[in-house]
Amino acid sequence: GLVIARWADRYSRKWIVTTGITLWCLMTAFAGTARNYLQLFLYRTGVGVGEATLSPSAYSLLAGYFPPQRLALAIGVFSAGVTAGSGIAFLLGGAVISWVMSQGTVTVPLFGDLSGWRLVMVCVGLLGLPVAGLMLLVREPPRAPGFAPASTREVWQHFRANASSYGLVFIGYGTTSITAFSVMTWTPALYQRRYGATIGEAAATIGTAALLGGLLGAIIGGAVADRLESRGDRHAKLRVLFWCGIGLLLPSVIAPLMPTMLMHAMLIFFTFFFGTAAAGPGGAYVQSISPDRMRAQFGAVYQLS
Repeated sequence: GLVIARWADRYSRKWIVTTGITLWCLMTAFAGTARNYLQLFLYRTGVGVGEATLSPSAYSLLAGYFPPQRLALAIGVFSAGVTAGSGIAFLLGGAVISWVMSQGTVTVPLFGDLSGWRLVMVCVGLLGLPVAGLMLLVREPPRAPGFAPASTREVWQHFRANASSYGLVFIGYGTTSITAFSVMTWTPALYQRRYGATIGEAAATIGTAALLGGLLGAIIGGAVADRLESRGDRHAKLRVLFWCGIGLLLPSVIAPLMPTMLMHAMLIFFTFFFGTAAAGPGGAYVQSISPDRMRAQFGAVYQLS
């Protein structure tokens, strides 16, 4: 991500993202054809490289489209794609897996005989390719007058001069991400082991909580930060990020103690809500204190946190 971010601060961010989406979709499909561990490892590495093109370039693009007073909502809606998209994946994933399992072994041109998880990977990867085509409709915003790519030394000097501002946000948002992604990853297993849910029931429940919480959080968190800043609050983005970090902690701790799956889901709704609400203000703050010619690189470090 850091290497690709340097390219994004020099070249067309639109084409970098288009290439990245194409790569990770193809690598996802190829992963379904893997016949040994090394092949699977290499294909999944390719997925990671493709995904690394997106957020740093997208943050820089959005910062070029929107003024600082509207940037938190814009990045928040973009970030909702992670949580809400994961929710949709849970909701649709159960249905896709059930359909695939009912097909038995299927012969796919170029890929051979596929079944089970292999066929799921191929289907999901190929279905994502049209999204790369949509990127062709995106307009590359103009760079600032007199734009010149920043050297590594200049990036480092800027970071050192603003280390406390960057560092605290990286740590703060990083810890909220740990909470949100941990809940997303382990809740389906919790539902099956503690509440006796089937895979489909667990996927539908966590998917609904993530989808609703992610969408509402992204919109409300970004809108509140932008509104406060438009009223003259210079620390609005940080203030919202702080309260979101506090807000997701309690429901995340209490939820596993609930006697029913529904009560658990009602609580982790707030984990997804506050986790996604923090994404817009946090990402917008990093972009607002980063010069145009190094925005993607600091966006990459922000994502790395």
